[in-house]
Amino acid sequence: MKIALLSIVGLGFLNYAQAAPITVTCQGIYKGKTGIISLKLDDKNKIIQWSRNKLANTPAGSIFENFSYNLADEPYDYMNSFMGRNGYSIIEIGSTADAEQIGVHLGLKKGFYSYRDHGSGNGNFNIVLVCK
Repeated sequence: MKIALLSIVGLGFLNYAQAAPITVTCQGIYKGKTGIISLKLDDKNKIIQWSRNKLANTPAGSIFENFSYNLADEPYDYMNSFMGRNGYSIIEIGSTADAEQIGVHLGLKKGFYSYRDHGSGNGNFNIVLVCK
């Protein structure tokens, strides 16, 4: 029994031995106003949830505020997180009406924000982000 107990404890330790997430803060300017968003990346530089209920952390009123909505309220029709071939970690949220993407490249210390209006298409825009 003692050997089995040690094995279980040893396996549990391995789960907690993972590297701590990296916090990245990005900012970009839209219509003269600076927007700020903080994201967490795992040890493979992929964006992970900021917390159990949020994708990212943003100040109130930020253009990126949609990424910090409470996930328990099911604010999006869909969410995708993936690594682009260009080395960017990307997260996309959206609905039938619109879609938003945030991409971060840790090595280049830059990123992007993209908004797509699926309806009229008149509101489409992109923002270059500086990240640290």
